[in-house]
Amino acid sequence: MMSLLRPASRIFCFCSLLLILCAGPVWATRYYLDSAAGDDASSGLSSDQAWRSLEKINSTTFNPGDEILLKRGGKWQGTLHPKGSGTPENPIRLGAYGEGPRPAIDGGNGPAVLIHNQDAWVIEHLEVTNNKESKQDALKVWAGPRQPHYHFIRIRDCIAHDAGASGIHVGEGTYGNYDDVVIEDCVSYNNQE
Repeated sequence: MMSLLRPASRIFCFCSLLLILCAGPVWATRYYLDSAAGDDASSGLSSDQAWRSLEKINSTTFNPGDEILLKRGGKWQGTLHPKGSGTPENPIRLGAYGEGPRPAIDGGNGPAVLIHNQDAWVIEHLEVTNNKESKQDALKVWAGPRQPHYHFIRIRDCIAHDAGASGIHVGEGTYGNYDDVVIEDCVSYNNQE
């Protein structure tokens, strides 16, 4: 069929196909975390090769379109602070896989989840908490003072409870803030503020 087209039409078809292939998150990767059966020496690229620790996630810089999936029923202690930024078209997704209750993160004396000066994240299906004495938010997305505005945060179907400050907090800092934020279908209770 391509041979029946004029040369200009063939070039147009080739360029259109190239644009379609490049439009999506071609290099996006899905990472798995399992607090019981995971191993940080594994690849993290499938549920049977899942990583185990928050530290492994925290030492990785993620790219637009990547997904970080925590196993349902899993429990972690400490702060999950993944690096990298997505784009509104290809945000980085932090969520859950498998069956059972939401993955639970207890931040102890810090936030359970921290996104700092980063664009375009979708955070969903998590349960987060920390110590009441910590004076820290359970799920904290913030821009430092005098930073540019960051964009596109979606927080969905999360439970934030018993935290030392807010259950879910997006913003912060003089002249540092987030635009295009949606928090939906979340439950926040028994927090300090």
